[in-house]
Amino acid sequence: MDKDIIWKAQIAALREMEVNLTSLIKVAQETKNRIKTDGLDHNYSENHDCYGYAVKVWKQSLRLAELKKLEYDVTGRDSWGMPKKDTQIKKGGKND
Repeated sequence: MDKDIIWKAQIAALREMEVNLTSLIKVAQETKNRIKTDGLDHNYSENHDCYGYAVKVWKQSLRLAELKKLEYDVTGRDSWGMPKKDTQIKKGGKND
């Protein structure tokens, strides 16, 4: 897999995450204001938009994590982003 393809997927996921975070913040603020102004007199939704946006943010975060693992694999790095060391085992069973 090409590093450029991974980078484009990472950028797309990051943008999508930002859009959903902005939407989440907006609907959360609207709800907060509604609580202040209407309190218990307001009819609150069973399917509030906050849940949908929060799930989308989580999915994009997961996607970014998986894409980072793929990037490390393609570029020869370990799961911490450090260059992989050669750990070939000799015939005697001991590492160098």
